[in-house]
Amino acid sequence: NGEPNACLHSWGFLVGDRDNYTSILGVLDYYHTYENILREGEWCLNYPSVDDYEKCLVTIHGNDADNDEITEAGLTVESAQVSKTPPIAECKINIECQLEWHRPLYEGNQWQLMAGRVVHIAMDEEVLTHDPTERMENMRLMYNIRGTLNPVSGEMHGPNSLGLINEVVRAFD
Repeated sequence: NGEPNACLHSWGFLVGDRDNYTSILGVLDYYHTYENILREGEWCLNYPSVDDYEKCLVTIHGNDADNDEITEAGLTVESAQVSKTPPIAECKINIECQLEWHRPLYEGNQWQLMAGRVVHIAMDEEVLTHDPTERMENMRLMYNIRGTLNPVSGEMHGPNSLGLINEVVRAFD
């Protein structure tokens, strides 16, 4: 219906380099996010800080597909540079992507892999630093840790958790 939509998600990554970045997402085929990406052919990755965690939760609890989830959560919708999919002002990095391809994770699976070419990146000045450790500390990124399995019994070992990504370990000089 044209209203901004959000999906609190941390199961994706960027591949490529220089002018060839691609976003890879895994989304469930029964969520409206999947339908929206197929219909619009684009999405915007918005990287929220852990400081906005409670607002991010509002986007997934107690709303329906017809409302402006971003504004109702207390976040600010901005105008995109290339796509129609809105960046969120409170996020320090916004990456606009256009759908290139999608497919099921494997035949008959509910998880769909979505690949989108990055067409625009916007970053706040405080994360425009060459030092990756400083950049990660300034971003205060959160990560959704899904309910984990006990490696011995295979039983579910608790609910989803929130992780904070705040350290870079240098493996190469």
